[in-house]
Amino acid sequence: MLLVLEQGLTTYQFFTANYASALTIINYIIIIFCGISIQIRVYRHCKGVEMTRIRNMNKQLSIVLGTQV
Repeated sequence: MLLVLEQGLTTYQFFTANYASALTIINYIIIIFCGISIQIRVYRHCKGVEMTRIRNMNKQLSIVLGTQV
């Protein structure tokens, strides 16, 4: 009886570990995708000297996203 319980628990732990790993990878993909899309939008719309502040904020956001990944 104890062996069956341990085997079930091991299967549950295996499933939980795989599920957590999949969620982590999906989270990283979403963060990378959002960071790239934000940078593309900023560089398309912010051209000129007056947009330097927005570009600096974009750099800071890129650093934060890179740190999270």
